[in-house]
Amino acid sequence: KKQIHMMVKVLMPKASFDTDDAADALAIAICHAHHRHSVAYRMALAG
Repeated sequence: KKQIHMMVKVLMPKASFDTDDAADALAIAICHAHHRHSVAYRMALAG
């Protein structure tokens, strides 16, 4: 949990979290956004 919190802070330095679970949720959202962008990019290249 500590490492996830630190990495989210690296990506979003102004973000603040009340709990470690909030940092986890933001990390999941960041991963989802990156994955979605990656899939859309690959589809654009393919088609």
